[in-house]
Formats: sequence, C-alpha cells, structure tokens
Amino acid sequence: MIKLSKQANRLALCCILGVFFLVFILGSLDSWGIKNNKDLIDILKTILLFSLPFLGYWAAIKLPNPKDVNDVNLLPNTKNIRVRFYKTSGFIDRNNQISFVRFFFNEGVIYMYFSNFLRIYEGPFYIKKKNEADFGMFYIHSLSNYINEELTLEITPKNTLDPHYKLILRNLIKSDYDLMKRYINKIDEIK
Repeated sequence: MIKLSKQANRLALCCILGVFFLVFILGSLDSWGIKNNKDLIDILKTILLFSLPFLGYWAAIKLPNPKDVNDVNLLPNTKNIRVRFYKTSGFIDRNNQISFVRFFFNEGVIYMYFSNFLRIYEGPFYIKKKNEADFGMFYIHSLSNYINEELTLEITPKNTLDPHYKLILRNLIKSDYDLMKRYINKIDEIK
C-alpha cells in the first residue's frame, strides 16, 4: 500500500479524484436513462481505471519537505545511495523495505530519507547532536571507515520506542562521502 505524504503532488491527487468522478458518471449513464455507445463507454472506463495506479505513483513520488524548509532539493544533498544491508531494532518498525537512502544537509541537522526501488520516499528522519535531539529525532551512534565505496552507519533514536537503524551503504561515491563526513562532523563528535 502506498502511503501518501501530506505534501503529495496535489495535481496528481486532483487527477485521481477526476478519474473517479468520470468513472462514476460513465457508470451511471444507464441508470439516468442516457443513451450511449456501451462499447465506447466500457473502453473509456477501463482506460480510466487502468490509469489510477500510475496517478497514485505520480502523487506519491514527491519528496516531502521538512518543517521550516521550503524546498529540500535546494539544500546540499547526496544522490540516492544503495543500501546493501540494513538492520532495524526497536518497538516500532517504520519500514518494510529500504533500498536507498538519501541525505540532505542543513546547519545543525541532517535530513535522511529512505526509499524503495519505486523511489517512493519515507522521511524525513531528523538527525542531530545527541544532546540536542528531541523525541522522534535520531543521532549518529557510529560511523565506519570508508572502504571500497562502502560505509556502515548506525543511527539511534532519542526515543527508545523508535527503531534503531544500522545501514551498510554501498557504491557510495567519494564526493557524497566527503559531504556526509563534513556535515556529520559538524553535528557530532564521532571518532
């Protein structure tokens, strides 16, 4: 099931509502006594109903903005980084599948987004200094050395109910690693 963010693509959502409205009208023509070409109406209804999953995907792929950020894409960011392996532990499990992770950087906070192969994003997860993180935010527990384009990152929640994430990132290009390291060093003292 696709979970839409509050900032989902409004045009796509309007198109979905329009399709439902048209299918309802086309299906009601007989009961209203309007004569029509039944084969043509059935073809139109099929096409409209077939378009719904694509419109739903179009509505879901928009990257949600964090609070107080107008456009997250204007912040310094990494590309989608492939997650080779992930482990979660905690009382609440938020993710069924993590295929990629993407980071956006602002002063004093890192925004982390997870996505699957369909590029449907979940997040942002706020990462701050351990002593500045509020409940619902995360801090970096450990960061491994960058070897053979791989990096292990452990993120721990301030709230013990939220999941703890251990991500092994692969095919991490050097420029993304340097950007991550620079901003991680700003928010935390990782050895």
